[in-house]
Amino acid sequence: MFNPQDPNSVVCPFHDVPIAEGTPTIGKFSTVDSVEAKPLAYLLGTSWCPHCAWQKPIFKRVAEQFPLIESRIVVLDEQSTGEDIEIINHYSPEGSRPVVVIGGKHFRIGAGESHGEEHDELVLTALFCDIGEDDPAVCSDPEVVELIQQI
Repeated sequence: MFNPQDPNSVVCPFHDVPIAEGTPTIGKFSTVDSVEAKPLAYLLGTSWCPHCAWQKPIFKRVAEQFPLIESRIVVLDEQSTGEDIEIINHYSPEGSRPVVVIGGKHFRIGAGESHGEEHDELVLTALFCDIGEDDPAVCSDPEVVELIQQI
């Protein structure tokens, strides 16, 4: 975990996000309104998790539409850094997988399976649009605009 007394400790890019302040929003995500979003998005999971496997291609399709947002898919049991471990511990200290973090402002523990693939892709797109500075055309899609208005 981040240790402010040790300048050599790994720093989670979202260590200052007060997740306890998160309020429910679209797609079973929580939003922390007090956070200024960062152009980063993470899907953190494991190779043996079926929910992570379900979420991975959807996250990847959405992330590819947003080249200015640095997106990472991290399979924790195959490759991970100290930063990745800190992110997962910050958002899911009990160890649930997958964890999706968009900009540090939006996060969800678990996959969007209960909503279905098409709806989850729209939800992720709306959340990426919410943190993006240079929104691609997909952010003008009427279904995405409607979801953005619900955030």
